[in-house]
Amino acid sequence: MEKKIDLEEKVCMNCEHMIWMVGIGFGVRCGLPEKREYGGMAPLVPSRRYTCEKFEYKKELEKDYE
Repeated sequence: MEKKIDLEEKVCMNCEHMIWMVGIGFGVRCGLPEKREYGGMAPLVPSRRYTCEKFEYKKELEKDYE
C-alpha cells in the first residue's frame, strides 16, 4: 500500500500546474505552457510522486473566498 502524499511534499499532485483529466480519460497532465508540444495536449505526469524544476505549490482555496 502506498503512503499518502502530504500537502507539503514537492510532487506533481501538489503542484499549481497539475491538470486532473482522469474523469475524461486523459489522466494527470502538466499544464505548463512551455512543456506543451506545438498544437498538442499537455504532457502526462509520469507518476504521482514525480516533480520538476518548475514546481509551484497550489494556492489555498480558502484565500480565494476571504
